[in-house]
Amino acid sequence: MKNILTPALFLFMSAGCLALQSCQKDATLKNPARTSYDPGKNSSGSGGGTGGGGSNGGGGGGSTFIPTDTTTSQLPVVDIVTVGTWKIASFVQGNDNNTSQFANYVFTFNTDGSLIANDRGNQTIGSWHYQDAVFYYGIPVYGSSPYGFTMTIGTSLPLISLNENYFISKKTLTAVYIDSINPNENAHIILSKL
Repeated sequence: MKNILTPALFLFMSAGCLALQSCQKDATLKNPARTSYDPGKNSSGSGGGTGGGGSNGGGGGGSTFIPTDTTTSQLPVVDIVTVGTWKIASFVQGNDNNTSQFANYVFTFNTDGSLIANDRGNQTIGSWHYQDAVFYYGIPVYGSSPYGFTMTIGTSLPLISLNENYFISKKTLTAVYIDSINPNENAHIILSKL
C-alpha cells in the first residue's frame, strides 16, 4: 500500500505546484516601481489605440501601458504620489461634502516629505508621511488597511481639515483613496492625479 500512495501523492503534489505556478502574474511590467504614464509619449497621432476601432480611433502600433482608475496598484504610495501634481477630487466628512473648498488647490507631494498646496500662486508648505501600519494582535492600527498616510498642512480652513492620520483604502496610478482612522471624524478623501 505504501508504494501505491507514493506515486499518487507525487502526482497530486505536482499538479498542485503547476496550478499555483500558472497563477503567477508578475511579468507584466519590466520595472513596476518606476512606471509612469505620459500621455504625450504614449499616444499616437490617430487616437492612440492599439487595436483599432472603438472610441480611441485605432491606429496605434505597439502595446503601451495605460493605467485605468480601476486597477489597484501594487506600487508603494510614495512611488505614486511623488509623481506629478494632485487635486482633491472628493472630500466628504460625515454628511458634509467639502470638495468645493479645495477646488483651486493643487498639491505636490515631494520625496523629502514636504507637501505644497498651491492656491493660484499662494503656496502653503506642510508635510506628509507614509508608513506601514503597526499591527496589534494581527490587526493594523490604521483601520482595515496596512498603510498609513498623514498630512499636516496649514493653520486655517480648508487646509487644516486635512491635518489627520488616514489609512489608504485604495490606490491606483491616478487616484489614492484615504479615510480617517478615527471613525468619529468620518473623513473620506480621493486624491486625483492631474
